[in-house]
Amino acid sequence: MFFILFSCLNYTAPQRFNSPDETANFFFITKFSQEWRLWAYEPANYYLENRVHPRSIQIVDDFLVPGGFLGLPLLYGLIAKVITPGLTIYLTPLFAVLGGLAWFAIVRKYFNKWTAFASTYLV
Repeated sequence: MFFILFSCLNYTAPQRFNSPDETANFFFITKFSQEWRLWAYEPANYYLENRVHPRSIQIVDDFLVPGGFLGLPLLYGLIAKVITPGLTIYLTPLFAVLGGLAWFAIVRKYFNKWTAFASTYLV
């Protein structure tokens, strides 16, 4: 139920990312899943002295590279090899729900069911 609730916006709204981090991550997830590389060449940088790049993307030796955490594009890119890159937007809600269930199981092991439910709800 929570997965459906968290994924509802991804399903109903047009695919538009609100932050530069989301845009950069999706760009490199798609790039990695299709071409096995975490860099891209931007021809406009040749003429503009490496000044063309979005926030969260850096330029190294005339190539656009991820500017943040590399784990997300690598992990999601590998998963996108199996599924399609368009479905990777549902992975974060899925992992959030699985993390909540894991937290519930851990707390329930050491405390009672009510405490586990309350702590999972508060997280």
